[in-house]
Amino acid sequence: APTEPELVLLYGPSGAGKTLAMLRAAPNFLWLAPPGGTKSYVTATAGYRPTTLRIDGWGIEEIIDILPQVKKHRNEHGQPFDGVAIDDWSLTAQVSFSRAEAGYAPGSNKYAFWDSVKEPHHRFRSAARACGLDVFVNSHERAPSTDERTGEVLVGGPFLPMRRLSGEVPVGFDLVLRCSVEPTAVTLGGFGPVSAMHWPGVFLCDRADARWVTKDRDGWAPTRGPMNLG
Repeated sequence: APTEPELVLLYGPSGAGKTLAMLRAAPNFLWLAPPGGTKSYVTATAGYRPTTLRIDGWGIEEIIDILPQVKKHRNEHGQPFDGVAIDDWSLTAQVSFSRAEAGYAPGSNKYAFWDSVKEPHHRFRSAARACGLDVFVNSHERAPSTDERTGEVLVGGPFLPMRRLSGEVPVGFDLVLRCSVEPTAVTLGGFGPVSAMHWPGVFLCDRADARWVTKDRDGWAPTRGPMNLG
């Protein structure tokens, strides 16, 4: 298991258990969530209510501003949090994309627009590294597809405003796991099915499966395993 702070991305369909898995693995994290995130029924299942900062209509830029403040507080007052959890990256990325879109004039350089869309994601990665804490992010899922014009197979991954982002953004993370609702798919050495252990599904990290983006920089994640980040 890793010993240095990790940048972790979980993605999957709604209801797969992404937020619950993060809550169970990160009881002492500061949660950054839009209104409606980390809903009461989820926190009730996890057994506690996390310390949560909610900002309506926030984007990646706001998170970038918050992370240094978490580091500053830790340096000046000790370490009240073990990390930062962000729920949900799909909505956060959409806010930043809408800002870039609003600043794009018809007929302008499309490559400059693409750069303006990617830039907040790159700055977030740098801010998360500089924070010095584990940072967990979850996202909805975009399924694999085929480009009707070119025939190119488009890999599945986190649901982000532009298809290209779904393939490129995960590169900046240490661990990228896909969440799948398969409650009886895994047994653990005599301990019974995952459903009996209160995990709603499984984590998938199969780098041989070219249909989906997954990543494990440290080489500890199983191809298929329980939704237990701890």
